[in-house]
This record gives sequence, C-alpha cells and structure tokens, in this order.
Amino acid sequence: MSSKLRRLAITQGFIGQDEDGRTTTLGRGGSDYTTALIAEVLSFDQVDIWTDVAGIYTTDPRIVASAKSIGAIISLLMKPQKWLYSALKSYIQEHCLPAIRVGIPVFVGSSQIPEKSGTYICASTKKLPQFRALAIRRKQTLLTLHSLNMLHARGFLAEVFTLLSQHHISVDLITTSEVSIALTLDKTGSTTTKGNLL
Repeated sequence: MSSKLRRLAITQGFIGQDEDGRTTTLGRGGSDYTTALIAEVLSFDQVDIWTDVAGIYTTDPRIVASAKSIGAIISLLMKPQKWLYSALKSYIQEHCLPAIRVGIPVFVGSSQIPEKSGTYICASTKKLPQFRALAIRRKQTLLTLHSLNMLHARGFLAEVFTLLSQHHISVDLITTSEVSIALTLDKTGSTTTKGNLL
C-alpha cells in the first residue's frame, strides 16, 4: 500500500463573474469548464467528467442502436478538425480547452453506469481506430447543377457561389466533376428572405 496521502478538494462549479465584477454562473457546461480550469492551474494528471452517457459515440445511439463508444479521440485544437461534428467540437473548445491545452487528458464517462467504458479526449493515442465517427446533419438541401458550359471553363463555380452569397445561402459540402456540381445547402446557416429557396 502506498504511503502517499491523497488530498480531496471539494468545491463549487460554474461560478464566475460578469464584466462589472458581479458574481454570476457560467451556464450550461460551466462545471466542466471549472474543472478543466482547476486541473490546468493545479497540473492534474487527468480530468474525469461524469455525465449521463458512457463517452462519445460513433454516432447518435438514439438513431443507430449499434453505435459504439469511442475509446479515445485526439484533440488538435490548434488545427481545424472538420471531422468533429459541431456539438462535440464546441464542447471540447468551450469546456475542456484549459485542460487539453496543457496536455491533461479528459475522460468522459457515465455516472449512471460507471463500470461501462468511456472516452478519453487527449493529445495523442497509442491505437488509432479503423474509423472515426458518423454524424448526421439535418435541414440540408441537396442541389445538383449540370451544365456542359462547365467543361474547361473558368469562373463557373465563382458565379454559382456569388449567386448563393447574394441570396444569403450557406453551403455545407460540395463535390464537382467536369460538367456537374453537387452542393448541400445548410438551412440553419442560411438567412435568405427572397422566396423559399430552401
């Protein structure tokens, strides 16, 4: 048995202050952010976040019953990570950043079933998974344009994007070939008022 004594510190979470110095709460996810800040200042070995889910899944388990918990994901916050779906990316950047930026791994596990595996968010992992994750995007519109005028032409895509920009339409994904272009238009990010374009 180790002779080292372990000290346990219990403190409140999600307490902050506004621009005028008045005490306030940090809001949703504030307790996770508080933990990450304390971990950064005190140089913890690891941060454990206990929530209602057993880690981060390959996809939404409410939609796909066979979804599996991801053992570890790499967070390279200094580079854009397009494979991270937006909710996870926001969570990492807004709540886990203090710990992760100094190399402290963050474990996300279920408080309801703590014996079940969870997910480590860390700077590196020894074993890379065969696939990362599958995300679903709702409120998307698929637009396919086909024109022989695209063949060896300059400026065709520029004209398409200029038109979409004029109508305040957000483009999420794009694929092209010699004579066609397929776009997914994001209804959430579009603010067009000129007819029901989406």
